[in-house]
Amino acid sequence: MALNQSLTAALSRGYYPHALKQIPSKGNQWYVIITKPEALRENKKNIQVRRSTGTTDYKYAKQLEIDIVAKVYAEFDALLKRDPFLELVEQYWIISDKTEHLSASDFMKKRGKVQTCITVWFAISKDRMELDGKDFEGRGFKDQRIDQLFEYLDFEEASDFRSVVTPASDPYPIKQQTAKAARLRTFIADLDEVDLSDRSTKTDLSSEVINRTGCPTILEYLPQYLADKKWEKTSKKSKGEIEVRIKCCASIIGDLPLDQIFTAHGLSIAKHLDQQNKANSTIKTYVNNLSVMLTHAISNILDDSQNPPQPFVQVNHLKNISVSNYGKTGRSWEALEEDQLYRLFAQEMPVQDRLLLSILVTTGMRLDEAALLTWEQLKIDKHGIRYFDLSMGKTKNDRFSRRNVAIPDCLTLPDKGAGRLFNLSLNKDGKASSKASKDLNRNYLHPIRFNSDDDRKVVHSLRHNLVGFLLNLENPAPSSEHMDWITGHGMEGSKTESTRQKTYAKDPDVSVKYNIVNRVKHPWLKQL
Repeated sequence: MALNQSLTAALSRGYYPHALKQIPSKGNQWYVIITKPEALRENKKNIQVRRSTGTTDYKYAKQLEIDIVAKVYAEFDALLKRDPFLELVEQYWIISDKTEHLSASDFMKKRGKVQTCITVWFAISKDRMELDGKDFEGRGFKDQRIDQLFEYLDFEEASDFRSVVTPASDPYPIKQQTAKAARLRTFIADLDEVDLSDRSTKTDLSSEVINRTGCPTILEYLPQYLADKKWEKTSKKSKGEIEVRIKCCASIIGDLPLDQIFTAHGLSIAKHLDQQNKANSTIKTYVNNLSVMLTHAISNILDDSQNPPQPFVQVNHLKNISVSNYGKTGRSWEALEEDQLYRLFAQEMPVQDRLLLSILVTTGMRLDEAALLTWEQLKIDKHGIRYFDLSMGKTKNDRFSRRNVAIPDCLTLPDKGAGRLFNLSLNKDGKASSKASKDLNRNYLHPIRFNSDDDRKVVHSLRHNLVGFLLNLENPAPSSEHMDWITGHGMEGSKTESTRQKTYAKDPDVSVKYNIVNRVKHPWLKQL
């Protein structure tokens, strides 16, 4: 939608033009400034609406400008209780007690905005209508040009059918039109046979979306997006989950062309998932997955019908939208209480299960890091200190997790063998944590919970336990950086890998981490 179309429609209704200005006192951010209509001015000082674009980048501010302008004008309409569509249609529609036809307002209430526009267009297009001796006024319409009506529909982002209904040759190849556009053509053709006074027509085009630019839809672009080189280091499982979430978004808002996805669609996804009692973090993930694909499309698909080719998607309207008001608040896992740790290790269990739980609580490793350990990763440094070399194994999918894990003296290991330490089944991505987590929770963690409300105690809780133990160490207390290198927790935080390497050179020496974790006492392990 071109900005001049928005202005034409708004200014024709008496609204003031807007300005885009950079305000130094507001951190040099660009602001959209619009003078209020006189009826909305509370006093002589409050005569303008100022809306920040949230950016100091002029080009990005220009991209955001049109949405902000449209929103402000819509707010004016709401406050003044104006219906700009009816005001426009009534320029072409003669409301008379003598006519047998519905008034513009009654017709729109019964048939909707888009169908009202189609009817007006049909009625005043001489080359598409046989008058049978009746003039336009006799049919309830004035004989005027309809260009302004089309511009208004563009401004409102209603179903854009101008390329379908305009008598002039269609500038867009038919192969780029959707099946819905074809149905709209059929409907327009059928109007030749419809009596405009027939109120029984129930055709509703309000949900029809016309892909006049030929921009790929969500599901059309998805295979190209997932084939991008960026996914080479992403696991099949994670990539598959992203695909499922994007397809789910398409099922909620429809398989829309990418250039017709707006902020309201992101909120529609959030509302739908909220009604399904999804967590807020889950809702954010769904919207973000679709948003990232839109950002990818901006740089990767061009409209070749233009000269020179232009990006189909100019702006990602889902970027940085807030869905904080939707979904359940997340609940983090909780560390086990001391008596629960005693009860956990007092249970009868196979040697391998006890060893796995013992490694988790004494080292702070992730379940999958421990479950995939091989005996080849067990090493001894120059000081005789045992450690697991995670740089050799298939660990969490980030380079910060490839660290050396010091083994405290309280952890007893069986005689060194070959191959994997644990005979746990793997999924298609080579991970063991999914099934292992379910089995360990069901067999050992669920029985030690205090009650049904104590449902945040799981295998992952043991990792939280070690972090808590480290936080309570004194004389000296370990630094947060050393704690990060011990557990790999927070390694993907605010500091990048290069910054950490410059600051801390590399993974601290095993002896440094050993001296810290070896100060934590684990009396519950004496039952080994």
